[in-house]
Amino acid sequence: MRRTWVFLVPLFLSFLLTGCPFESKTPIGDPLVGSLDSRLLGLWSWTDSTRGSVAQFKVFRFNSSEYYVETLEEGKEVGRSRMYIVTVGGQQFLSINEIRDDDAPNSFLFARYSVSEAGVLSIRFVGENTILKSLASNRQALIDFLATHLDGIVLDDPDGPFLMYRSEPDGMPRTGETKHDR
Repeated sequence: MRRTWVFLVPLFLSFLLTGCPFESKTPIGDPLVGSLDSRLLGLWSWTDSTRGSVAQFKVFRFNSSEYYVETLEEGKEVGRSRMYIVTVGGQQFLSINEIRDDDAPNSFLFARYSVSEAGVLSIRFVGENTILKSLASNRQALIDFLATHLDGIVLDDPDGPFLMYRSEPDGMPRTGETKHDR
């Protein structure tokens, strides 16, 4: 029994000291035609400095309002998501919806993003510790909450921001390019 506590106490403390993205049962908006930001297209890499592992994010244009995203991490299955941009209170959020093989209900993650002039993508997930769980199923109340807390870092997950760097192997579209442009 003592061995179990030696393992569980540090694990529990690590969850308390770090955050997780807020997960909602409802989106904060719908995909809008023409809302794509071509700067997001391509292959992005992020290095986890604590584990030294590298994750890659392949962002493809799915249609005129949505992206298809694949997440590649060593030792894990490929993650697949649909993603689109929603504007709340003048700020752009990524609405991220995992594509699942099972019948689990949809869930959405939200993140603010920016792309620097140097081409660095910064992703700041909305953190679960800043939003009441009851807002996860009340679309308008969630939108109102986000709109009133846009200033500063109140909404941000404490583990972020995640800084991603562009890396474009052969076959991946360059910034703003689609397969029809090649």
